[in-house]
Amino acid sequence: KAQTPLWAGIRFTLKPKWHLYWENPGDSGIPTTFSWQLPEGFAAGPIHFPPPSRIPYAGLFNYGYSDQVTLLAPITPPAELAAGDYSITLKADWLVCDDICVPETASFTFQLSTNKPHPSALDATALDEHISTLPQPFKGTAIYTVAEGVSLSFAPEEEVTLDQVTSAWSYPIDDGISTKDGDQILTTKHGAITLSAVRGAQPPK
Repeated sequence: KAQTPLWAGIRFTLKPKWHLYWENPGDSGIPTTFSWQLPEGFAAGPIHFPPPSRIPYAGLFNYGYSDQVTLLAPITPPAELAAGDYSITLKADWLVCDDICVPETASFTFQLSTNKPHPSALDATALDEHISTLPQPFKGTAIYTVAEGVSLSFAPEEEVTLDQVTSAWSYPIDDGISTKDGDQILTTKHGAITLSAVRGAQPPK
């Protein structure tokens, strides 16, 4: 539909011990990138990365994915969309690593049709599952504090207690905010969640 974003992307299935990288790769690595060839009037948004895991290796800590991950980006058709078929090409570049790192690239072309039926319930369910893993805007108040350490406090619209939070970890998009190898301490007070970490080499001012 005109100006109705749709999702396009790639599912990566990785061999055991191999991984690829988040948008902030950590101490080493390169994030996956997408480049597009789109019909006139179409626009592509950035990759929406799911939350990563910490991947230690030889004294380094990287942020990335093992086993399987789906990377998606939104494609928005123009306001005036004529009936017919449209060709879209995605070129992806990524770095996959184990004891060695291998840069890889691939191109994929797929067709969109204004007359194509809606996706099957199975396809729609799988896509919904992937989208549900993406970070969502926080509803409430967040405060970032830099002192001897760094802390990030979240006050949700509805108060929470520590027994409601099974785990939490802060992954900074900008590198150097906190150390990657240090612990992050989770506490709650007055309904707010606080993550405290060791200050990094270049915390924000």
